[in-house]
Amino acid sequence: MGLRHLPIFLLFIFCLHSSLIAGPLKVHFIDVGQGDAIFIESPSGKNLLIDAGDDGDNAGEKIIRYLAKIGVDDIDTFLLTHPHDDHYGGVFALVGQVNIGKFLYGTHVDGKKYTKMVKKVKGAGIPYRHIEAGYRFDLGPGVSALAIHSGPPQMRGVDSTVDVDREDDGRGSDLNRCSVVVRLVHGQSSYLLTGDATKHVE
Repeated sequence: MGLRHLPIFLLFIFCLHSSLIAGPLKVHFIDVGQGDAIFIESPSGKNLLIDAGDDGDNAGEKIIRYLAKIGVDDIDTFLLTHPHDDHYGGVFALVGQVNIGKFLYGTHVDGKKYTKMVKKVKGAGIPYRHIEAGYRFDLGPGVSALAIHSGPPQMRGVDSTVDVDREDDGRGSDLNRCSVVVRLVHGQSSYLLTGDATKHVE
Protein backbone atom coordinates (compact mmCIF):
# COMPACT_ATOMS: atom_id res chain seq x y z
CA MET A 1 0.00 0.00 0.00
CA GLY A 2 1.39 3.39 -0.98
CA LEU A 3 1.63 6.15 1.58
CA ARG A 4 -0.87 8.23 -0.40
CA HIS A 5 -3.53 5.57 0.25
CA LEU A 6 -2.83 5.37 4.00
CA PRO A 7 -5.22 8.17 5.10
CA ILE A 8 -8.07 6.57 3.13
CA PHE A 9 -7.31 3.18 4.65
CA LEU A 10 -7.25 4.59 8.19
CA LEU A 11 -10.55 6.40 7.56
CA PHE A 12 -12.06 3.10 6.38
CA ILE A 13 -10.87 1.31 9.55
CA PHE A 14 -12.27 4.12 11.74
CA CYS A 15 -15.65 4.00 10.00
CA LEU A 16 -15.75 0.20 10.23
CA HIS A 17 -14.94 0.33 13.95
CA SER A 18 -17.60 3.00 14.50
CA SER A 19 -20.21 0.93 12.68
CA LEU A 20 -19.39 -2.11 14.80
CA ILE A 21 -20.02 -0.25 18.05
CA ALA A 22 -22.92 1.85 16.82
CA GLY A 23 -26.27 0.89 18.22
CA PRO A 24 -28.61 1.54 21.09
CA LEU A 25 -27.86 1.47 24.77
CA LYS A 26 -30.27 -1.05 26.29
CA VAL A 27 -31.46 -0.60 29.86
CA HIS A 28 -33.59 -3.45 31.19
CA PHE A 29 -35.60 -2.97 34.37
CA ILE A 30 -36.12 -6.59 35.38
CA ASP A 31 -39.25 -7.43 37.36
CA VAL A 32 -37.93 -9.26 40.42
CA GLY A 33 -40.71 -8.41 42.86
CA GLN A 34 -39.33 -6.63 45.92
CA GLY A 35 -36.19 -4.60 45.27
CA ASP A 36 -34.36 -3.75 42.07
CA ALA A 37 -32.45 -5.38 39.23
CA ILE A 38 -31.30 -3.20 36.33
CA PHE A 39 -29.34 -4.71 33.46
CA ILE A 40 -27.45 -2.42 31.09
CA GLU A 41 -26.11 -3.49 27.68
CA SER A 42 -23.83 -1.10 25.84
CA PRO A 43 -23.48 -0.86 22.04
CA SER A 44 -20.02 -2.45 22.31
CA GLY A 45 -21.45 -5.49 24.06
CA LYS A 46 -20.23 -4.75 27.58
CA ASN A 47 -22.78 -5.00 30.36
CA LEU A 48 -23.55 -4.08 33.96
CA LEU A 49 -26.09 -5.52 36.39
CA ILE A 50 -27.16 -3.18 39.18
CA ASP A 51 -28.66 -4.99 42.19
CA ALA A 52 -30.27 -8.41 42.25
CA GLY A 53 -33.55 -8.20 44.14
CA ASP A 54 -34.63 -10.34 47.10
CA ASP A 55 -33.96 -14.07 47.45
CA GLY A 56 -37.35 -14.40 49.15
CA ASP A 57 -38.92 -13.53 45.78
CA ASN A 58 -36.59 -15.90 43.87
CA ALA A 59 -35.08 -12.82 42.24
CA GLY A 60 -31.88 -14.57 41.25
CA GLU A 61 -33.74 -17.22 39.28
CA LYS A 62 -35.84 -14.54 37.59
CA ILE A 63 -32.70 -12.69 36.53
CA ILE A 64 -31.10 -15.88 35.20
CA ARG A 65 -34.20 -16.66 33.11
CA TYR A 66 -34.37 -13.08 31.82
CA LEU A 67 -30.70 -13.03 30.79
CA ALA A 68 -31.09 -16.37 29.03
CA LYS A 69 -34.10 -15.01 27.16
CA ILE A 70 -32.09 -12.08 25.77
CA GLY A 71 -29.07 -14.27 25.02
CA VAL A 72 -26.72 -13.12 27.78
CA ASP A 73 -24.38 -15.68 29.35
CA ASP A 74 -22.01 -13.48 31.35
CA ILE A 75 -22.26 -10.44 33.60
CA ASP A 76 -19.19 -8.26 33.16
CA THR A 77 -19.81 -6.19 36.29
CA PHE A 78 -22.25 -6.48 39.16
CA LEU A 79 -22.90 -3.38 41.26
CA LEU A 80 -24.58 -3.56 44.66
CA THR A 81 -25.92 -0.10 45.39
CA HIS A 82 -26.33 -0.71 49.14
CA PRO A 83 -26.49 -3.63 51.58
CA HIS A 84 -30.23 -4.24 51.95
CA ASP A 85 -31.17 -7.83 51.18
CA ASP A 86 -33.85 -6.84 48.68
CA HIS A 87 -30.95 -5.62 46.57
CA TYR A 88 -28.41 -8.42 47.11
CA GLY A 89 -30.57 -11.46 47.91
CA GLY A 90 -30.60 -12.66 44.31
CA VAL A 91 -26.80 -12.89 44.32
CA PHE A 92 -27.02 -16.24 46.12
CA ALA A 93 -28.64 -17.81 43.04
CA LEU A 94 -26.58 -15.90 40.48
CA VAL A 95 -23.19 -17.03 41.78
CA GLY A 96 -22.35 -20.35 40.22
CA GLN A 97 -25.08 -20.07 37.60
CA VAL A 98 -23.86 -16.99 35.72
CA ASN A 99 -20.27 -15.89 35.15
CA ILE A 100 -19.65 -12.59 36.96
CA GLY A 101 -16.52 -10.62 36.10
CA LYS A 102 -16.39 -8.50 39.24
CA PHE A 103 -18.56 -7.48 42.18
CA LEU A 104 -18.54 -3.78 43.11
CA TYR A 105 -20.09 -2.28 46.23
CA GLY A 106 -20.34 1.03 48.04
CA THR A 107 -20.68 -0.01 51.69
CA HIS A 108 -19.84 -3.29 53.44
CA VAL A 109 -21.71 -4.35 56.60
CA ASP A 110 -21.09 -7.19 59.04
CA GLY A 111 -24.61 -8.63 59.15
CA LYS A 112 -24.82 -12.43 59.10
CA LYS A 113 -26.69 -12.69 55.81
CA TYR A 114 -24.49 -10.13 54.08
CA THR A 115 -21.36 -11.88 55.33
CA LYS A 116 -22.67 -15.19 53.96
CA MET A 117 -23.28 -13.56 50.57
CA VAL A 118 -19.78 -12.06 50.44
CA LYS A 119 -18.26 -15.42 51.38
CA LYS A 120 -20.07 -17.05 48.45
CA VAL A 121 -18.92 -14.32 46.04
CA LYS A 122 -15.28 -14.56 47.11
CA GLY A 123 -15.45 -18.35 47.21
CA ALA A 124 -16.38 -18.33 43.54
CA GLY A 125 -13.25 -16.30 42.78
CA ILE A 126 -15.17 -13.13 41.93
CA PRO A 127 -13.24 -9.93 42.77
CA TYR A 128 -15.08 -8.00 45.53
CA ARG A 129 -14.18 -4.31 45.41
CA HIS A 130 -15.29 -1.07 47.06
CA ILE A 131 -15.92 1.94 44.81
CA GLU A 132 -16.17 5.62 45.64
CA ALA A 133 -17.81 8.61 43.99
CA GLY A 134 -15.93 9.33 40.79
CA TYR A 135 -15.61 5.69 39.75
CA ARG A 136 -16.19 5.16 36.03
CA PHE A 137 -17.71 1.91 34.83
CA ASP A 138 -16.27 0.47 31.63
CA LEU A 139 -19.16 0.14 29.19
CA GLY A 140 -17.12 0.84 26.10
CA PRO A 141 -16.97 3.77 23.66
CA GLY A 142 -19.81 6.28 23.59
CA VAL A 143 -21.21 5.40 27.02
CA SER A 144 -20.50 7.31 30.23
CA ALA A 145 -21.37 5.57 33.49
CA LEU A 146 -20.17 7.50 36.53
CA ALA A 147 -20.73 6.88 40.23
CA ILE A 148 -21.66 10.30 41.59
CA HIS A 149 -22.33 9.16 45.16
CA SER A 150 -21.24 6.27 47.33
CA GLY A 151 -21.28 5.33 51.00
CA PRO A 152 -18.42 4.71 53.43
CA PRO A 153 -16.39 1.55 52.80
CA GLN A 154 -17.79 -0.12 55.91
CA MET A 155 -20.43 0.40 58.58
CA ARG A 156 -19.32 -1.18 61.85
CA GLY A 157 -21.20 -1.79 65.06
CA VAL A 158 -24.08 -3.57 63.36
CA ASP A 159 -25.33 -6.49 65.44
CA SER A 160 -24.89 -9.47 63.18
CA THR A 161 -27.25 -11.58 65.31
CA VAL A 162 -30.29 -9.54 64.25
CA ASP A 163 -31.82 -8.78 60.87
CA VAL A 164 -29.78 -5.68 60.12
CA ASP A 165 -31.30 -5.44 56.66
CA ARG A 166 -34.74 -4.28 57.79
CA GLU A 167 -35.47 -0.62 57.31
CA ASP A 168 -37.17 -0.36 60.71
CA ASP A 169 -34.16 -1.64 62.66
CA GLY A 170 -32.77 1.84 63.23
CA ARG A 171 -30.07 1.44 60.58
CA GLY A 172 -32.15 1.06 57.42
CA SER A 173 -32.30 4.74 56.51
CA ASP A 174 -28.53 4.97 57.04
CA LEU A 175 -28.00 2.14 54.59
CA ASN A 176 -30.27 3.81 52.04
CA ARG A 177 -28.15 6.95 52.30
CA CYS A 178 -25.15 4.78 51.41
CA SER A 179 -26.63 3.98 47.99
CA VAL A 180 -24.28 4.21 45.04
CA VAL A 181 -25.85 6.62 42.55
CA VAL A 182 -24.91 6.15 38.88
CA ARG A 183 -25.30 8.71 36.10
CA LEU A 184 -25.55 6.94 32.75
CA VAL A 185 -25.27 8.88 29.48
CA HIS A 186 -25.36 7.73 25.86
CA GLY A 187 -25.91 10.28 23.13
CA GLN A 188 -29.02 12.30 23.98
CA SER A 189 -30.25 9.74 26.51
CA SER A 190 -29.40 9.92 30.20
CA TYR A 191 -30.41 8.00 33.32
CA LEU A 192 -29.94 8.62 37.02
CA LEU A 193 -29.92 5.27 38.82
CA THR A 194 -30.28 5.94 42.51
CA GLY A 195 -30.70 2.65 44.39
CA ASP A 196 -32.69 3.65 47.47
CA ALA A 197 -30.97 7.01 47.92
CA THR A 198 -32.91 9.39 50.16
CA LYS A 199 -33.50 13.12 49.96
CA HIS A 200 -30.46 13.47 52.19
CA VAL A 201 -28.32 12.23 49.29
CA GLU A 202 -30.03 14.59 46.83
